[in-house]
Amino acid sequence: MYRPCARGLDQVSFRSGDINAIELERDFDAIVGRLVLIYLPDPAALARRLLDHLKPGGIIAFQDLDWGEGPIAIPPSPLLEQAWGYVKEMFQRAGLNNRMGMSLHHTFVAAGLPDPRMSLFAPVGGGADFDGYDYMASGLRSNLPHIVKLGVATEEEVGVDGFADRLRAEVAAAQGVFALPTFVGAWSRKHVG
Repeated sequence: MYRPCARGLDQVSFRSGDINAIELERDFDAIVGRLVLIYLPDPAALARRLLDHLKPGGIIAFQDLDWGEGPIAIPPSPLLEQAWGYVKEMFQRAGLNNRMGMSLHHTFVAAGLPDPRMSLFAPVGGGADFDGYDYMASGLRSNLPHIVKLGVATEEEVGVDGFADRLRAEVAAAQGVFALPTFVGAWSRKHVG
């Protein structure tokens, strides 16, 4: 685990807890979150609450996933499309925004921030050594309890055990490539005065 004090960064602190209930006793120069807002029904409300603890001129930055309408793959991968569909449907049934990454602009503006600067990143690859197969399997595994609980699919239908190997075989056999879900980052400064 990263220990900022061991590196002489006494001004850095980390807090863990429920983001909706965590108590903040002071103001901060920056507030940074990664893969947080996608799991909230009202991300702008949280951003407004956090702004109360951000110093004027301070930076707020978030990075979140954007699952888009479907995977980018050439040629199309039926197994990837199926897995993508499970996760997308899970978010929809949970009432969450699977397009949170591209929704960061709206979230920041709705929270009262100036238009954010934004960037987009998506790992892309193919062949036998691409680590994206394991990444997709890991994402499916972490979301599997919710996929099952919300009635999207059964564990057997998802088949998370061996998913990475099946996806690798399918994509490699087609000499294909695919993009992982897109990461979108956004940052803005709190108004001064």
